[in-house]
Amino acid sequence: MSHFLTLALQPPVWQSLDGAELNPRQRDWLGFAGSLTERLGHATGKPISVDVLTEVLGEPWIDEAPVLELARLRGWLREIYLNAGGEAQIFGRSFIPMRTLESLNPRLDRLGETPLGQVLFQLPGLKRRDLQVALLDARHRLYQRAIKGLDAPPCRLWARRSVFEIRHLPLLVTEVFLPGSPLYETDTVFPSPLAGEGGA
Repeated sequence: MSHFLTLALQPPVWQSLDGAELNPRQRDWLGFAGSLTERLGHATGKPISVDVLTEVLGEPWIDEAPVLELARLRGWLREIYLNAGGEAQIFGRSFIPMRTLESLNPRLDRLGETPLGQVLFQLPGLKRRDLQVALLDARHRLYQRAIKGLDAPPCRLWARRSVFEIRHLPLLVTEVFLPGSPLYETDTVFPSPLAGEGGA
């Protein structure tokens, strides 16, 4: 990546699910409200595994803090690849503010190679705010993080994010759908940009 591109990286343009131009398959996967881990297992028929890329105390990105309705305070940052049969399907990024982390049992900073969704959806009182979606390209920091381990990344990738609440305590989960995921299976061409966002 050039020095110029590094400086030019920017947040994605996030939209509500209802406001995005999506084909039926994209809307089905991006709008799925249950555990993506479980659904991938059923859809692919392959064993699900996790490659942990990052686990560290840090700050949310500048576009993440407002969604959490927090100042840019420290929290637990985790980035992973969610695999089906050893092939990366999803790049996952989660940010858990310290207050949320310290209030939960089990602790979500001790997952190891367990998918977050496998634990999260078992927690009593879990609520999910509205999903947001974005079409990523090389201008976006999230895209650059997601493609880091890919041999031949495409020019664009769909992503979604939402805030979960457990006893009114928030955490943010962002998921980028990688080329091998079922979301793209019926696409003959790569998806067009979201309404209101120019091409790369």
